[in-house]
Amino acid sequence: MRAALKCLGLLVIALVAVSNALAQSNAPFRLDLVPGSTSTTAGATFNVDVVVSGLEGVSPALALTDYDLDVSYDPLILVGTGITFGSGLGGPLDSLQSSNGTGGGLIDLAEVSFLDYASLRALQDDSFVLATLSFQSLAQGVSSLEFVLGPNFIVDVQTDKSGLPGNAAGANCSVNCVSLGGARVTVAAAAVPEPGTLLLGGIGFAAVALVRRRRMAAPRFAG
Repeated sequence: MRAALKCLGLLVIALVAVSNALAQSNAPFRLDLVPGSTSTTAGATFNVDVVVSGLEGVSPALALTDYDLDVSYDPLILVGTGITFGSGLGGPLDSLQSSNGTGGGLIDLAEVSFLDYASLRALQDDSFVLATLSFQSLAQGVSSLEFVLGPNFIVDVQTDKSGLPGNAAGANCSVNCVSLGGARVTVAAAAVPEPGTLLLGGIGFAAVALVRRRRMAAPRFAG
């Protein structure tokens, strides 16, 4: 009996995953982390953009009004260092922007626009940058960057007809009306100078120091 219940539970989980995948494949617009692949070295800094696209793929075109997103990463390999919001929702004068930290393996960013549909459509192209995430690489390895799906995941859109969010229920899009794309960061070990290079550098510094010492020790004569 327990084995049958366990199998039934696994089947339900699989069906939900397939349902979500099918829903995302038919979603009217996308959220991506760009670039999708980054190669860097330990200690270096780099940026990743949160990009929305496909708002003009339906008629009437959609306007993004607000979002609340979490992006996960491996804190043993990377550390988030900052968030820069874009201007597609009006910027700091016409929207409320919030970020609850960048460390610990999770970046939380949210924004709510105060603008109407027409004003937002004037600001938003079919594809634009919601925000730029800044990172520093800590150690050699590979880290994925992924949107975290859960109750806090919100992406709201409007149409010019209803003035309500664009999905059938009239609530936030959740996972069912947006397709998601993650990223992958590969961190190589920092380059270490070869022993020969270090030896030559040491000899050069020693020679410069010796020349300076001799010049200081040389007698000086009044002209």
